[in-house]
Amino acid sequence: MNRHLPCLWRTGALALSIFLVASLPSRAEGNNSKAVISITGLGEISASPDIARITSGVVSQAKTAAKSLQSNSAAMTRIIAGLKVAGIGAKDIRTSGFSVNPTYFYDQKNRRNPPKIIGYEVRNQVHITVRQRDELGSILDKMITLGANQINGISFAIDKPQKLLDEARKRAVEDALRKVEIYVAATNSKLGRIISISEGQARPPVRQFVQRLEARSVRADVPIEAGQQALRIQVNITWELE
Repeated sequence: MNRHLPCLWRTGALALSIFLVASLPSRAEGNNSKAVISITGLGEISASPDIARITSGVVSQAKTAAKSLQSNSAAMTRIIAGLKVAGIGAKDIRTSGFSVNPTYFYDQKNRRNPPKIIGYEVRNQVHITVRQRDELGSILDKMITLGANQINGISFAIDKPQKLLDEARKRAVEDALRKVEIYVAATNSKLGRIISISEGQARPPVRQFVQRLEARSVRADVPIEAGQQALRIQVNITWELE
């Protein structure tokens, strides 16, 4: 046996021992960790919506797809032209749906008979933004007069909400500060530095006026109230406690 092996073994063991000691975390470092407190603040601001959005369209039926499509296209062309004359810009008129589907006859007396195609239905739907809200009633009336026979929804929104959201952010921070002072005072603690801030936007759904209306039920003199829309911001702040 090589007489130098014990010496080499002792040298290796010593090196391993030093490595393990160096790898262990310091207890002193663990004692330096501080307690933290996390608070959620809420900020809300309300304002009157300044734009309206309409989803409307034309549904046409005929015995052939060509006739149904021709009728539908003629009506939609009149509607779009009329909207532009009324002051609705091209950027505020967007096609949101188009479909051509057969219509069937189902024999209720003999259900074994397969359904028969008896015609075709064409649907063309547009999404319109009305920026002059006081003209909403007249815009609806014009669309119906020009051939729109379906209104699927009217909603209201704030066009440029950034300034309002910034104010809601300030209110959310103020709310978090108010809450944290209460907790700090109640626990005889001292507030340290801020560790983290994160934001969560809590916007409610756009206010819906109506889900679906038949065109004949809407007139220009129908009162439509937009009400108020609330914009909400949620902020999460974490502090160290001294």
